[in-house]
Amino acid sequence: MAVILDANVIINLHQAGILALVHSRSECLVPWEVYEEVVERGRQVGHRDADEIADIIGENTEFPTEILPELNHLGRGEAAALSRYVERQSGAGWSEDVIVSDDRQFLRYVSRREENDQVVIRRLTTAGLIAELGLSGVLTRGQAKDALERIRSRIGERDYQAAQQLLERYDYPTE
Repeated sequence: MAVILDANVIINLHQAGILALVHSRSECLVPWEVYEEVVERGRQVGHRDADEIADIIGENTEFPTEILPELNHLGRGEAAALSRYVERQSGAGWSEDVIVSDDRQFLRYVSRREENDQVVIRRLTTAGLIAELGLSGVLTRGQAKDALERIRSRIGERDYQAAQQLLERYDYPTE
């Protein structure tokens, strides 16, 4: 499963203290447009963590994505992530790739596109990704719960609670 990350997710995972761990233990795809948004623009406006994030994700950044024309109304990062997802799905027929974004407008668009095109577009929020990584053993229960707590103010309370409930519901390694 490839995890296609949007800019806000990269920032949230870094703030949660698990970006390097997630990046090293998962197949993370970062479209160039997302890298540019997080790192290049981050450097321009003086975000101190832009260089740290570049050190973590820099080598696996993909080349610029050919954005599907019907996605031009979206932000460049979101459009690139969805274009990359669609490209990978069409090449594989079906895969377990997932787009991760916290952008509500983008997620609503993806839901509408699923309904209109009768397709499945796997997507998660940052909180959902952390819970899934905890359930799959990529993160321990403690790591997942700590990460969620660190970004609680950055993600929606509903997403936070849903992820916490998932982590409580299933038994997996705690250390």
